[in-house]
Amino acid sequence: MKIINTQTAEILVPGGSTISRYYFNNLPNLRCKKTTALTSYDVANIPTAPSQNPVVNAAVSAVAFLTLVTEDNVEIIKEIPYLELTSTASISNAVPVNQYFHTIEDAVIVWEKSYITLGSIAGIAAGDEVFLFNIYYK
Repeated sequence: MKIINTQTAEILVPGGSTISRYYFNNLPNLRCKKTTALTSYDVANIPTAPSQNPVVNAAVSAVAFLTLVTEDNVEIIKEIPYLELTSTASISNAVPVNQYFHTIEDAVIVWEKSYITLGSIAGIAAGDEVFLFNIYYK
């Protein structure tokens, strides 16, 4: 895949939270842009996000599901497991590198309507954590 533009995005999970749905923040660089691919990262890939928050722990990422909503208010991706989108490269190189990007057919995503749903809130940490994504667009 040819990389044209990329944007890192985070979804904050506040420490001790008792809710199960978390939305993307406003991503102005991606507004009205066509998303071409995305990948996600777990704590084994990247332990700390650019915001300096830790990436969600394994118990949370294992029960997380992503939904993406288009400008036509259509859920083009509905509850795909977060780990399905995760690269398998680890910082220790103990895991083989898999830089597989999930391509999307040039959809204009409304990020503020797109979200992560947790199947269980049992693993939420006491401190803030984030879901971490890399979004490719044109």
